[in-house]
Amino acid sequence: MSVLTTQRLSLSPHDPARDTDGLASILGDEEVMRHVGAGAMSLEAIANYLRRHADMWRNTGMGGWTVRRAEDDVVLGNIFLKPVRDLPEIEVGYTLGRQFWGQGYAHEALTEVVRHGRGRGIDRIIALVRPANIRSIRLLLRCGFAFEATVPIREKPLELYVI
Repeated sequence: MSVLTTQRLSLSPHDPARDTDGLASILGDEEVMRHVGAGAMSLEAIANYLRRHADMWRNTGMGGWTVRRAEDDVVLGNIFLKPVRDLPEIEVGYTLGRQFWGQGYAHEALTEVVRHGRGRGIDRIIALVRPANIRSIRLLLRCGFAFEATVPIREKPLELYVI
């Protein structure tokens, strides 16, 4: 498990005891989660999600990080790098609290996680995005990802971007 840092951020592997409350307002927000999974999550679902990522770190050496602003330790969101359940791929995904959108934090975290993955020898990293999630698609393109295909998984068609 690796703690990653950037100029403004600290990314620490998910710790259910430490991170559940900090991520509750983000992962439980309907607007933030509109294009993510099944939508807003309950506190219990968030705790389970974080436990799964903690287990994933132990089992695969990959998982999720809680994204914090380095200067004051405020939780901004989360990001993950993990094997895809339905495909033989490594996926990156992220969520950020609405109040932190448009400030470059997601770009900074995504760039660092891709750099980390490359440093571990991962040549291909994908992102699966709902076509309506224009903000996320723009971010992926700015970070060097390219559209590859539309794939019919997880109950809805998703666009697959790759770097």
